[in-house]
Amino acid sequence: MDDRADRAQAKVFFDLLVEEADELSYVIETMNRAASTGPAARATQLRLLRIELHEVLRCITQIRRRFPGVSVVGSLSAVASADRSEPRKGKEPVSTRG
Repeated sequence: MDDRADRAQAKVFFDLLVEEADELSYVIETMNRAASTGPAARATQLRLLRIELHEVLRCITQIRRRFPGVSVVGSLSAVASADRSEPRKGKEPVSTRG
């Protein structure tokens, strides 16, 4: 019984994280195209957003490892954007694929 409740909770949290990753990815892509702020301020904002996006993707990866099947493969549009946003130097890659 507890496993079903944990899985249901993981599914809800997973869906929220996917929405957050999609939104962060969109904001990062938009900021990359627009020059609304100075270069230094924009670079700082982008760095902070990328850090937040990578943390969200890390959480998604952990949920998928602990609860296989809570997501549909290919449901993350943010993955491609995150991979393009900034290389993860010296860190374990964050994979949200199966």
